[in-house]
Amino acid sequence: MSKQRIALFTGLAILPIVLALWLAGFDVTYQLGTYVVSDNAVITGDIYQASAPAAGQINDLLLDVGDPVERGQGLASLLTGVTTSVSPFGARAMTNVRSPAPGTVVHLNVVRGQTVSAGQSVATVADLSNLWILAQVEETSFKDVRPGMRAEIKVPALDRYFNGEVVGVIPELGAGGAATRAPAGPNAARVTAVVPVRLRIDYGDALIYPGMTASVRIFLR
Repeated sequence: MSKQRIALFTGLAILPIVLALWLAGFDVTYQLGTYVVSDNAVITGDIYQASAPAAGQINDLLLDVGDPVERGQGLASLLTGVTTSVSPFGARAMTNVRSPAPGTVVHLNVVRGQTVSAGQSVATVADLSNLWILAQVEETSFKDVRPGMRAEIKVPALDRYFNGEVVGVIPELGAGGAATRAPAGPNAARVTAVVPVRLRIDYGDALIYPGMTASVRIFLR
C-alpha cells in the first residue's frame, strides 16, 4: 500500500474521533497546540499618581472617578499647617493637589477630612486612550509566542471579547529570565515560572480601566 493511501486511511480513521470530541465539547484546538492561553492577565497603561505636595488635611475633592483631567488641574484641595516663629501652632494655608498628566481619574485614594503626608498618593490618573494587556504566560508555553500573533481577549468585568495582538515578550523579568508565582491549594509547593507578554487590545470606546483582569488566547497560527 502506498504512503499516500496509508495517510488517507489514517486521516479518515481519526476524523470521526475528532468530530465526536468536538461534539462532546472537547477543546480540540487547544489540545492540538494551536494556541496558548493565560488566565493571569491584567489591563494596564500609562498610570500616574497625584501626590500631596505637603502634609495636611484633605479639605475637598474637586473631581470624581471617571472625570477627565488636564495636566496641572486640581484634583483635591489640601489644608496645610506651617509652623512659624510668629505662630508656633502653625499657620493654615490652602493649596491644591494637581494632576501630573492629562487623562482620566480612575481612583481616589483619600476621602474628605483625611490627613495625608507629603508625597502620599491622593488620586490615580490614567490615559484611557492607550491601554494594553500584560499577560503572564507559563514558561513552557511561551517559547512559540511571537510579536504580531493574533489574540482573543476576554474581560470578565464587561463579559466581552476583544481582538488583540502580541506586541512584545518580556523574558528578562524575574530570576532566570522569567517571573515566578506560587500556586495555592494542594500544589502550593510547586512554583510555576511565567513570562510577561504584552498585547495590544482593540477596545474602541469600551469602558475598560487599568487593573481589570482578563484572560488571553494567543493563536500560534
